[in-house]
Amino acid sequence: MNRGMPYAALAAILLMLAGCGPGTNGDGVPVSYAVTRDGLGVQRFAVSLQGDDVGYMELRVEECGDDSLLISQRIDWNMILMGSRRDIVMTLDARTDRAMDLGRLTMSFSDGMSGIEITAVREDSILSTVIGTAGRSIENTTLLEEGYLPVLADLACASMEWTPGQERTFQTFDPASGMVLTATASCSIFEEVSLLGDTVSAALLKLSQMGTRNLVWVFRGQIIREMETGLGMDMTRVPPDQGGEVVATRDLYDVFAVTTDPIASPRSTGQRRYALLGDIDWSLYDLELPPVQTASGCTLTVSTAVPSVIAPYPPDVPAELASFLAPEPMVQCDDPAVRALADSLTAGAADSWEAARRISS
Repeated sequence: MNRGMPYAALAAILLMLAGCGPGTNGDGVPVSYAVTRDGLGVQRFAVSLQGDDVGYMELRVEECGDDSLLISQRIDWNMILMGSRRDIVMTLDARTDRAMDLGRLTMSFSDGMSGIEITAVREDSILSTVIGTAGRSIENTTLLEEGYLPVLADLACASMEWTPGQERTFQTFDPASGMVLTATASCSIFEEVSLLGDTVSAALLKLSQMGTRNLVWVFRGQIIREMETGLGMDMTRVPPDQGGEVVATRDLYDVFAVTTDPIASPRSTGQRRYALLGDIDWSLYDLELPPVQTASGCTLTVSTAVPSVIAPYPPDVPAELASFLAPEPMVQCDDPAVRALADSLTAGAADSWEAARRISS
């Protein structure tokens, strides 16, 4: 394993925070809005993960002379994973019009040993991306279904007017894959909250995008607080000059590892049952994956067996499955070194089952 990037999962989260997303009314019609004076300038946030302070995130929105905006984001986090401490840095710079409609975006992510570089350029309804990692790059072109794609979903939501019960749909740009996905935002209530010493009536939004569920408090173009409920990430607004070194104290492996009773002979075939515990709404997840996995409430039954029909090796891949074998920035299966290793592991395999077992071992 490449220990230079032990934060692959966190990289995905950080890139999600820099995702793009437009606002529409419930019928998919773009919302007309522009950045208010309150939304200009610097918005700085202290960030904690499961109660452990890990660093800061800063948003900066500046007016340019040609009636456009420069939107910048910087994340500086200190984290520990399996005893290895890293300083995580992510930067984003985007040029937009005054409605935050994406023109050009550049992003970088680094943990000091490995990194990801992303460029996205919008030309009418075409979004072209170049994603580079490990010295290689992958290009992708996406046709936008809607004509409006501003930068940063949460910041876009902050610049919209909301009423309780209102819901909007989003296109969301996932920088890690270069894909445009769908997200939703809904307004629950308005709450009296503190914003840098003042009390304001903020809209509490539920923002769902790319598999995450965030609670976001917004007021006149400003984000007051944002919580990612699954991982326990909390970003709270602080004065622009607040700073200083932050040193994480908890190992993420200890924080997020799922504990379980020991499993006897884990590689043996048969049927096992697992009880899912924790204060989690399991109805939000699709736990049925027949015939391998079935669910009854919070109890999962997992069945494993040698396949009754085994494909030859190399397999004849059906056309409808070919897209699942395509390379991605995090799965560089077309790289010569990856292909050479796969070929050496599976040389002479009698069938796909034997090839899979060799790779697994």
